[in-house]
Amino acid sequence: MRVEPLAPAIEDSFLKFIRRDIISNFFALLDLEIYREETKFWVALENAEISGYMIEHDGRDLNLRGDVKSAAELLNTASLAEPLINIEPRHLPILKTFYEPMRRLGPPTEEKIATLLVMGMDKKHFKPIIMQNPKELGANKLEAVGNLYRSFYEEAEMGPITRENILKA
Repeated sequence: MRVEPLAPAIEDSFLKFIRRDIISNFFALLDLEIYREETKFWVALENAEISGYMIEHDGRDLNLRGDVKSAAELLNTASLAEPLINIEPRHLPILKTFYEPMRRLGPPTEEKIATLLVMGMDKKHFKPIIMQNPKELGANKLEAVGNLYRSFYEEAEMGPITRENILKA
Protein backbone atom coordinates (compact mmCIF):
# COMPACT_ATOMS: atom_id res chain seq x y z
CA MET A 1 0.00 0.00 0.00
CA ARG A 2 1.18 3.50 -0.77
CA VAL A 3 -0.15 6.94 0.13
CA GLU A 4 0.16 9.86 -2.24
CA PRO A 5 -1.38 13.29 -2.78
CA LEU A 6 -4.46 13.31 -4.98
CA ALA A 7 -3.23 13.76 -8.56
CA PRO A 8 -5.26 14.69 -11.65
CA ALA A 9 -4.58 11.22 -13.09
CA ILE A 10 -6.63 9.51 -10.35
CA GLU A 11 -9.21 12.23 -9.68
CA ASP A 12 -11.96 10.42 -11.62
CA SER A 13 -11.35 7.25 -9.60
CA PHE A 14 -11.42 9.32 -6.41
CA LEU A 15 -14.79 10.84 -7.39
CA LYS A 16 -16.19 7.35 -8.03
CA PHE A 17 -14.86 6.23 -4.64
CA ILE A 18 -16.49 9.09 -2.71
CA ARG A 19 -19.76 8.91 -4.64
CA ARG A 20 -20.31 5.34 -3.38
CA ASP A 21 -21.46 6.90 -0.09
CA ILE A 22 -22.18 10.57 -0.64
CA ILE A 23 -23.37 11.18 2.93
CA SER A 24 -20.24 9.86 4.63
CA ASN A 25 -18.01 11.45 2.02
CA PHE A 26 -19.81 14.78 1.82
CA PHE A 27 -16.88 16.81 3.12
CA ALA A 28 -14.52 15.32 0.54
CA LEU A 29 -16.87 16.25 -2.28
CA LEU A 30 -17.44 19.71 -0.85
CA ASP A 31 -13.71 20.33 -0.38
CA LEU A 32 -12.91 19.00 -3.84
CA GLU A 33 -15.50 21.17 -5.56
CA ILE A 34 -15.40 24.38 -3.50
CA TYR A 35 -12.56 24.51 -0.97
CA ARG A 36 -9.77 22.95 -3.01
CA GLU A 37 -7.21 25.65 -2.21
CA GLU A 38 -7.71 25.25 1.56
CA THR A 39 -7.55 21.45 1.48
CA LYS A 40 -4.82 18.80 1.21
CA PHE A 41 -5.95 15.43 -0.16
CA TRP A 42 -4.17 12.07 0.28
CA VAL A 43 -5.26 8.74 -1.12
CA ALA A 44 -4.22 5.25 -0.08
CA LEU A 45 -3.69 2.96 -3.06
CA GLU A 46 -3.47 -0.79 -3.00
CA ASN A 47 -2.90 -2.55 -6.32
CA ALA A 48 -3.75 0.73 -8.11
CA GLU A 49 -7.17 0.85 -6.38
CA ILE A 50 -8.18 3.52 -3.88
CA SER A 51 -8.67 1.94 -0.46
CA GLY A 52 -9.05 5.14 1.58
CA TYR A 53 -8.41 8.84 1.76
CA MET A 54 -7.61 11.60 4.21
CA ILE A 55 -8.20 15.31 3.85
CA GLU A 56 -6.82 18.20 5.89
CA HIS A 57 -9.02 21.25 5.58
CA ASP A 58 -8.23 24.81 6.53
CA GLY A 59 -5.38 23.84 8.85
CA ARG A 60 -7.66 22.39 11.52
CA ASP A 61 -9.98 19.64 10.22
CA LEU A 62 -8.94 16.08 9.42
CA ASN A 63 -11.32 13.66 7.68
CA LEU A 64 -10.45 9.99 7.22
CA ARG A 65 -12.44 7.38 5.27
CA GLY A 66 -11.76 3.94 3.83
CA ASP A 67 -10.35 0.56 4.80
CA VAL A 68 -9.12 0.08 8.35
CA LYS A 69 -5.69 -1.02 7.12
CA SER A 70 -5.28 2.22 5.14
CA ALA A 71 -6.02 4.38 8.22
CA ALA A 72 -2.57 4.08 9.83
CA GLU A 73 -0.80 4.69 6.52
CA LEU A 74 -2.88 7.80 5.91
CA LEU A 75 -2.47 9.12 9.46
CA ASN A 76 1.31 8.89 9.05
CA THR A 77 1.02 11.74 6.53
CA ALA A 78 -1.06 14.03 8.78
CA SER A 79 0.61 17.32 9.61
CA LEU A 80 -1.89 18.78 12.10
CA ALA A 81 -0.92 18.71 15.78
CA GLU A 82 -4.39 19.28 17.31
CA PRO A 83 -6.99 18.68 14.58
CA LEU A 84 -10.74 18.42 14.79
CA ILE A 85 -11.07 14.85 13.48
CA ASN A 86 -13.93 13.21 11.59
CA ILE A 87 -13.54 9.42 11.23
CA GLU A 88 -15.57 6.26 10.94
CA PRO A 89 -16.04 4.40 14.26
CA ARG A 90 -13.90 1.49 13.06
CA HIS A 91 -10.90 3.85 12.76
CA LEU A 92 -11.01 4.95 16.42
CA PRO A 93 -8.58 2.32 17.81
CA ILE A 94 -6.00 3.24 15.14
CA LEU A 95 -6.59 6.96 15.60
CA LYS A 96 -5.90 6.69 19.34
CA THR A 97 -2.36 5.50 18.56
CA PHE A 98 -1.74 8.84 16.79
CA TYR A 99 -3.85 11.34 18.73
CA GLU A 100 -5.25 11.73 22.24
CA PRO A 101 -8.65 13.40 22.83
CA MET A 102 -7.94 16.79 24.41
CA ARG A 103 -11.17 18.65 25.13
CA ARG A 104 -14.93 18.58 24.68
CA LEU A 105 -16.31 20.28 21.62
CA GLY A 106 -19.40 21.58 23.36
CA PRO A 107 -22.61 20.60 25.16
CA PRO A 108 -23.66 17.78 22.77
CA THR A 109 -20.30 16.05 23.22
CA GLU A 110 -19.91 13.29 25.78
CA GLU A 111 -16.45 13.26 27.28
CA LYS A 112 -14.03 14.25 24.52
CA ILE A 113 -15.37 12.26 21.57
CA ALA A 114 -18.54 13.30 19.72
CA THR A 115 -20.56 10.67 17.89
CA LEU A 116 -22.60 11.70 14.87
CA LEU A 117 -24.92 9.12 13.34
CA VAL A 118 -25.63 8.81 9.64
CA MET A 119 -29.24 7.84 9.25
CA GLY A 120 -31.38 6.79 6.33
CA MET A 121 -35.06 6.59 5.62
CA ASP A 122 -37.54 5.05 3.24
CA LYS A 123 -38.98 7.86 1.09
CA LYS A 124 -42.34 6.07 0.75
CA HIS A 125 -42.96 6.08 4.49
CA PHE A 126 -41.32 9.36 5.43
CA LYS A 127 -43.88 11.87 6.70
CA PRO A 128 -42.03 15.01 7.83
CA ILE A 129 -43.54 17.43 10.31
CA ILE A 130 -42.84 20.83 8.82
CA MET A 131 -42.40 23.52 11.45
CA GLN A 132 -40.29 25.99 9.43
CA ASN A 133 -40.13 27.15 5.84
CA PRO A 134 -37.85 24.45 4.33
CA LYS A 135 -36.02 24.79 1.05
CA GLU A 136 -34.59 21.96 -1.01
CA LEU A 137 -30.83 22.22 -1.41
CA GLY A 138 -29.62 20.24 -4.40
CA ALA A 139 -26.27 19.97 -6.14
CA ASN A 140 -26.67 23.49 -7.53
CA LYS A 141 -26.66 24.77 -3.93
CA LEU A 142 -23.55 22.87 -2.81
CA GLU A 143 -21.88 26.00 -1.44
CA ALA A 144 -24.95 26.87 0.68
CA VAL A 145 -25.02 23.33 2.09
CA GLY A 146 -21.31 23.62 2.84
CA ASN A 147 -21.91 26.84 4.75
CA LEU A 148 -24.62 25.10 6.80
CA TYR A 149 -22.22 22.27 7.66
CA ARG A 150 -19.48 24.74 8.56
CA SER A 151 -21.91 26.61 10.86
CA PHE A 152 -22.89 23.31 12.47
CA TYR A 153 -19.27 22.38 13.21
CA GLU A 154 -18.40 25.85 14.45
CA GLU A 155 -21.37 25.76 16.83
CA ALA A 156 -20.42 22.25 17.98
CA GLU A 157 -16.92 23.48 18.76
CA MET A 158 -17.88 26.74 20.45
CA GLY A 159 -21.23 25.75 21.94
CA PRO A 160 -24.49 27.52 21.11
CA ILE A 161 -24.06 30.90 19.47
CA THR A 162 -25.11 33.18 22.33
CA ARG A 163 -24.11 36.68 23.37
CA GLU A 164 -21.99 35.25 26.18
CA ASN A 165 -20.13 32.83 23.90
CA ILE A 166 -19.49 35.58 21.34
CA LEU A 167 -18.02 37.83 24.03
CA LYS A 168 -15.77 34.96 25.23
CA ALA A 169 -14.42 34.27 21.72
